[in-house]
Amino acid sequence: QADARLQTTFTDGGGYYLFDDLPPGNYFVLVDEDNFRTGGVLVDYFSSNNPTAPADDDLDSDVNEDGIDDPTNISTATLPPNPEEIGIFSPVIQLRSEAETTAEVNYSSDTDAFGPTGQGRNGERPPNTNLTVDFGFYKPMSIGNRVWYDENQDGLISVGETGASGVQVLLFRDDGDGTFEPGSERNPADTSGGDQQVGGGPLDTDVTDARGYYLFDNLPPGNYWVQLAPANWTGVLQGLQSTVNVAAPPLDDSNDNGAPVPGDGHNYDADGIVSALITLALDGQPLNEADLSNNANDGPGFIGTNGETDRNTDITIDFGLTAAFMSLGNRVWLDENNDGLREPAEPGLEDVVLNLYRDLDANGTPDGAILQTTTTDENGHYLFQNLVPGTYVVAVAPQNFLPGGPLAGLGSTQTNIENTTPPEDGYLAADDDDNDNGIEPAAPLGILSGPITLVRNMERVDEADRGPQGDGTAPDGAPISPENSDLTVDFGFFRPLSVGNRVWFDTNDNGVQSVGEVGVAGVQVTLFRDDGNGVLEPSTDTLVDTLTTDANGYYLFDNLTPGNYFVRVDPVNFGDGRAAG
Repeated sequence: QADARLQTTFTDGGGYYLFDDLPPGNYFVLVDEDNFRTGGVLVDYFSSNNPTAPADDDLDSDVNEDGIDDPTNISTATLPPNPEEIGIFSPVIQLRSEAETTAEVNYSSDTDAFGPTGQGRNGERPPNTNLTVDFGFYKPMSIGNRVWYDENQDGLISVGETGASGVQVLLFRDDGDGTFEPGSERNPADTSGGDQQVGGGPLDTDVTDARGYYLFDNLPPGNYWVQLAPANWTGVLQGLQSTVNVAAPPLDDSNDNGAPVPGDGHNYDADGIVSALITLALDGQPLNEADLSNNANDGPGFIGTNGETDRNTDITIDFGLTAAFMSLGNRVWLDENNDGLREPAEPGLEDVVLNLYRDLDANGTPDGAILQTTTTDENGHYLFQNLVPGTYVVAVAPQNFLPGGPLAGLGSTQTNIENTTPPEDGYLAADDDDNDNGIEPAAPLGILSGPITLVRNMERVDEADRGPQGDGTAPDGAPISPENSDLTVDFGFFRPLSVGNRVWFDTNDNGVQSVGEVGVAGVQVTLFRDDGNGVLEPSTDTLVDTLTTDANGYYLFDNLTPGNYFVRVDPVNFGDGRAAG
């Protein structure tokens, strides 16, 4: 038959209660289920762990917790807690006359409600009183959420990106100094070494499920660290690194919160990846997290198996993982002789603005918005870093050529000039270092590089001209490796000169353009660059360009570099083939 309820009472201001005037016998104490329902004083609270409750209540301490979440399943305790349905029961309490412990010191001082000695109002004495049936309650808390492959390396879980299954995740409770020290963080379950133990060890361990989710539940308030265990880097995470950290927890859901352990030299297989310090404060956790597991092992709401509520759960601690980041750069310089090759004496150009675009169809035309913008340093070096494999275009921005800009009055040098040293096997002339790669497009985007395709672990490593940033640094602080960096995208500019002016009919044959003398239209004029001997020799001097005079007899050869030139009115202009006198 069902056990009958004999008495009901309420705890006082200090949490004490007492049932008195009882005969010897076997009893249960029930913390009633109404306490856990809406409006009850224990809403969202659950029974604490029962560390030492012995079968013999005479041996029970008067300060430990005796509550049992499910008295119908005491021996196995496999059912989930449900205090709002069945309350919290004590174990069986055996009251025996003149046989109860007399060592209790923890009881109420309210003599009106608990009697003159705090043991009853009917003359109860210590040998007939059991004051050891205590109940501790807490609001369980939890930490999760996901480890994923950040394919586009933006630090956010994007559509199509998948979770990392089988990753070992460790939970540590901070030892109070706010610094992650896995050898000395707290493991409250092990009291052998006190709060700060030698050897420490994690408080709990989990392994990500098929979709990359993990969860640590049934936690008390406090400060915690979540670590992706170093052992993962000799297993499921070998060759991967932490992606860009977008925001510290708990500001955003579905973003990366991991970083290498500070000062470890990015030695993942020694120190793994660790979160920022996570503070669990009662009723103060992020609400309405959207990215939850669908794993039944994570409880009915996927935030814990012990009745955890949203306001006591931080499901925002995500870890993004990626393969190696890439970079590209290199130099903008003053190509004084306009030969398309950078000589040692030719200086770099400072404060030049460059933009980086994706080139989705590899046709040399930028696609979409600007990805990154940077500015050359005092030696003309620039670098775009933290890139994924793919095809890109670098643009020397048009504002550089405005009055007052660093490239005002300059022109783009000869393009895609091959160095005197042949390109390395497997590379094109455009991949050479210290040669110009600029192209003047019709679109108003500035000077473009042409398509640059980055292939992971396949970039050349012999570039001699490196800026102060080298190959760059990944978001986690690790250096980008040379085989993932292209430092061959150079831009040469020169200050152009010009030669001109007019062919006219000198009717008075005085060698001076006089009033009334008109220009000659349609005259073919050729410009030669002197070979160094100061004598026009069309067969050996360099032909630069050929023009025809305009309606007023004017001509102009522009975009020239410094040097010695000849201008010739060509023999073809004279019907009898005679040269001009």
